[in-house]
Amino acid sequence: MKHTEVVNEWICGRKTTGSRMFTDGEVIYSYGEHFPIAVFLNGDEVLYNDEKYSSSTSKHQEYVLRVIRNRKIFYCTTHEIKKYINTGKVVIETVIQPQTMNELNEIIKTYFKSQGIKRYPEKKIKQFFVSKLTSLKV
Repeated sequence: MKHTEVVNEWICGRKTTGSRMFTDGEVIYSYGEHFPIAVFLNGDEVLYNDEKYSSSTSKHQEYVLRVIRNRKIFYCTTHEIKKYINTGKVVIETVIQPQTMNELNEIIKTYFKSQGIKRYPEKKIKQFFVSKLTSLKV
């Protein structure tokens, strides 16, 4: 079975196995249960593992992203998605530490986009953070 067919079966909630991807109908995996790619939280929300593992797993992740792109995606780590699979609780523990204002700006833009917010007030947000950082100087 082709990878795209495995992804389509997962979207339909059906259990199936391909050569290097498989799904139990709820979770879709790359190569084994050690690397869950995604799981549905409900109809339109998906917990998506964006960690990198190998070039072939990255391709598997791309197949999944193509079919979930119109849904609300929560990006997470392998550990976080496994925690959800095992407990049913979503706990996003990732700490983001931007090193520059541009990195911070990109993180905020990505968040706005993930929330479906089309207009991003980039200038106002930069001014806000610059003023806060300036006030912290000793």
